[in-house]
Amino acid sequence: MTKWTRSARETVALGEALGRLLGPGDLVLLRGEIGAGKTTFTKGVAAGLGIDDTVVSPTFMLHCIYEGRLTLNHFDFYRLDDPSETLIFALDETLEAGGVALVEWPDRVPDVLRPPYLDVELALTEADDERTLTLGPVGGDWAERIAELA
Repeated sequence: MTKWTRSARETVALGEALGRLLGPGDLVLLRGEIGAGKTTFTKGVAAGLGIDDTVVSPTFMLHCIYEGRLTLNHFDFYRLDDPSETLIFALDETLEAGGVALVEWPDRVPDVLRPPYLDVELALTEADDERTLTLGPVGGDWAERIAELA
């Protein structure tokens, strides 16, 4: 499924709609170049989970945790040099405990992230503030759930 947003507000709104659909143990992978809107989209997801905290890019912290209807674990693996470094974040345990994980730069650790997950590709267009978001379900019941976003 591909969606277009024409502003940061629309990107947040799409993230919020997804956040309302998330359940315990869900994994969402966020792909896109720097500035594509991954953190903006995550702000919407957080709102959909009932999180009031200010969501920031975890680039320098690598992992931010926010409490809402479900615990949101926001990971940024851009700075990782070796996929084994993900072990310190206990991603599997986080998901098994009922948290939700959004992972930016999942291509840095391709063999670590296993289905089911929702793959979200954010891409800038030539128009100001416009983005395309391609949502690709990989396993589980993701296809049925994201159909609600159509």
